[in-house]
Amino acid sequence: MKTVLVCALDWGLGHASRSVPVVRELERQGARVMIASSGDALELLRQEFPHLESFTLPGYAPVYPVNAPMVLKLLPQLPHFVKTVRREHAEVERIVREKKVDVVISDNRYGCRSRSAKSVFITHQAKVLVPRGYEWFSPWINSVCQRHIRRFDEVWVPDQPGSGLTDPFTIDLPHQKAVGWLSRFQRINGHGAGQGIIAVVSGPDPQRTIFRELVLKQMKELGQPAMLVCGEPANTYRFMDGNVEVVSHLSAKDLAKEIASSAVVISRSGYSTVMDLIAMGKRAIFVPTPQQPEQLFLAKLLKEKRIVYSEEQHEFSLARALDEAQGYQGLAVFEVKHGLLEKEIQQLLS
Repeated sequence: MKTVLVCALDWGLGHASRSVPVVRELERQGARVMIASSGDALELLRQEFPHLESFTLPGYAPVYPVNAPMVLKLLPQLPHFVKTVRREHAEVERIVREKKVDVVISDNRYGCRSRSAKSVFITHQAKVLVPRGYEWFSPWINSVCQRHIRRFDEVWVPDQPGSGLTDPFTIDLPHQKAVGWLSRFQRINGHGAGQGIIAVVSGPDPQRTIFRELVLKQMKELGQPAMLVCGEPANTYRFMDGNVEVVSHLSAKDLAKEIASSAVVISRSGYSTVMDLIAMGKRAIFVPTPQQPEQLFLAKLLKEKRIVYSEEQHEFSLARALDEAQGYQGLAVFEVKHGLLEKEIQQLLS
């Protein structure tokens, strides 16, 4: 039996949520699994896998801008990020040594690798997109990121060949493999188009809170039955605010049921969210995080293909979006290819 340490980035909940199927498959194939992260991401993993040993890594705790360009807000935080990479690397080396870890799987945590264990890096964004007007920043940041990625033994890309979803973010790297879309959800048979609206809020503050308040206000004005999931696994609350049921967090099983029974999902257009909704085959309305190039690209691509309707946050109108979304195909248009992750984990453990 091999011992595997799975580490997830704490920028929102997406990296932790897509680590869930990785942990499940590792356990299914007989590995001894441990989990590591920080903040809400660690709390999500602990709630999904309360039986697993867990470790707290140094937190990145990024702060997103309200109105300023993303690059200008993140630049002053770079020294903290660099320090965190070094600290998490030291912590992972300690865990590997003390727990006799054979394999480290890191979802976008550059320091979570070891000289004493096979190290795998999961990313859909080996090439970081920067906002228009800040192209001067791209060569430097990508040189730094790719230098770290090349220190891993393998790179797993959570995508299916030919989807086009990660084309602008990928480069040719040695030992790079596609492991299919990674989602903690599976399509629930017996549910039709569903009724009602569900909004799933995610990502770092302050934009998470801004989005939550915007969506809640418009849901109440609309008057239809709705649910707002606030992406706060460390908190516990559930209450009615007019016609809207507000929930701090739901387990993967409960969230899948609520999504399946809803007519449309309102969310950010983060890559992990896109994978989740592909797995569920749902109709959606995307509101990309302002100044977030990856989310803006994905929302634009899926809108141009008439798959998912989207609006930018500053002009978002729920009533209009619901009307427009009826003319879009929905994410069930994607055919999910199974078995890619299973194959790679089998080879990893053999």
